[in-house]
Amino acid sequence: MLAAGCKKIWEKDDLLVSSSETNEKEQQETVSSFDEQSSDYQFSTEGAMFIHLKTNSITTENCDTNVAVSGTEATIKAAGTYFVDGALTDGQIKVDADSKTAVVKIVLNGADIASKSSAPLFVKNCKKAVLIINDGTQNSLADGSENDKKGVLFSKENLAIAGATQGTGSLTITANATDGIKAKDGLVVKSGNITVNSAFDGIVGKDFVLVHGGGITVKSYGDALKSTDTGSGFVIIEDGEFNLTCLSTASASDTAKNDGIKAETDITISGGKFNIITKRTSVTKQGPMPGGGGGFNPWGPGGFEQTSNKLACMHGITCGRDLKISGGDFTINAYGKGLKADTDIEFDKASASIVSERHGVQAEGAVTIKGGTLAITSKWEGIEATNISIEGGNTLISADDDGINASNTNPWIMISDGFLYVRASGDGIDSNGNIEVSGGVTIVSQTGGGNSPIDCGDRGYTFTVTGGTVFAMGSSDMFSESIPSSTSLPMVYSSKLNSGTSLAVDNIIAVTNPQTFGAAVFVSDKLTSGNSYKFITGGDVEGNEYVENTGVYYPPTSVGSGKEVSATATMSGGNGGMRF
Repeated sequence: MLAAGCKKIWEKDDLLVSSSETNEKEQQETVSSFDEQSSDYQFSTEGAMFIHLKTNSITTENCDTNVAVSGTEATIKAAGTYFVDGALTDGQIKVDADSKTAVVKIVLNGADIASKSSAPLFVKNCKKAVLIINDGTQNSLADGSENDKKGVLFSKENLAIAGATQGTGSLTITANATDGIKAKDGLVVKSGNITVNSAFDGIVGKDFVLVHGGGITVKSYGDALKSTDTGSGFVIIEDGEFNLTCLSTASASDTAKNDGIKAETDITISGGKFNIITKRTSVTKQGPMPGGGGGFNPWGPGGFEQTSNKLACMHGITCGRDLKISGGDFTINAYGKGLKADTDIEFDKASASIVSERHGVQAEGAVTIKGGTLAITSKWEGIEATNISIEGGNTLISADDDGINASNTNPWIMISDGFLYVRASGDGIDSNGNIEVSGGVTIVSQTGGGNSPIDCGDRGYTFTVTGGTVFAMGSSDMFSESIPSSTSLPMVYSSKLNSGTSLAVDNIIAVTNPQTFGAAVFVSDKLTSGNSYKFITGGDVEGNEYVENTGVYYPPTSVGSGKEVSATATMSGGNGGMRF
């Protein structure tokens, strides 16, 4: 049973299931074994037990034989609710109760616990431990230069953490010798304000990490939040506010492997606000956030460290199977890849701004964008996968390499709806297989010799447009690959146009191009075969941008006088169309 008010995280109609039915069942069974109850987070002083910390000693109240005290160590031996207050300079609260039946609740009520050689809070045995941060209190846990356990808050059993009713308390964990929070079974964060500063990993749940909400801040020299079991090892986030910073002291020639959110299997995110930064401490020139931290910047990434570590693995969010995002607000600045999955990535109903020293989004299998807004500024490819499907939303890419790249075995790219804007220094849209556009609005600005705005594979692969609108501008030396097959009405403009100059097709569309190009192709289901149209260059464009900060007007309110070239839309075979 889940806590009251929490949805079952495997419900299909909420788009929170794993892409594999097998994975879904595994997650359901694993979470169910945690046996989360709404009563887990309910507590009262009536009938409760109290542990008072006195700097160098411990006293108890109403505990009878349920708590054993030895010097500065208090051992909780039975189920119940225990309020802990005061301070210990070198001591420990330990839970050693019945592992099959005991649910132990520890209410931090203004507790400051430090240990020089072990975990200040250690859950050894019980069915489940629940740590509650009481309202209006500040609490802290810290280890020293040595820790014989694997975390400052270390649990060998299932562990849940929650804030009290008003959520005004806080817990700060300082990990000098090991991880901050570590549960060897499952870890649930119901709510609460949690800050972890760790010399190693920040928050770890071996079997899984499930976050219902709360405010989580992590600064770590390892992974910020992760699940590590190779058999289950998944992360589910339903809501919350996350500020995750992963640092590495690795030099430019070494491999850095510190990730923001990481799972051995699946990651499912349906809500929350995320600010994730991964970087090497020696980096002084990591790529800027798009638009200086606000919106998308189509005028070029810039600002990346020129000696970028090609082996960097400091990803924003990464997993060993599927990554599914169906909500949330993400700001990711990654020294590695922004989003990475070893199988598939699905993105929907979310807003994400990603700046990455490598790929913005990369999956070994498929990347599917169903909706939301995904803005990528990357040094390598913007999106790379075997199969790429854009089915809705706004996808904005500014890449120093290819904008979109489909490779590996049986690759393809399909665009059926949504708005896609690509600014690339390599190929704009590149597939080693077919490219098919059946709807939506696709804008490509590409520069750099030996590349083209749209490039599909050799050996009979095709680029087809059966619906929607495509306006692609780029290098002229390989431009013939950007002209679609005979299923469309391509209009080609083959004169050089400098960056910052507008190019319009009547009052159908106008684009202020961020890069100098040598040719352009316009294909749209708004064209009628046999009708006459004109390209207009350098005209003043008025109207509202189709998507903010893109310089795309679809349609413009008006296009002022400029150089005009007339054309008639006629159907032609591949590499044909009207050419000027």
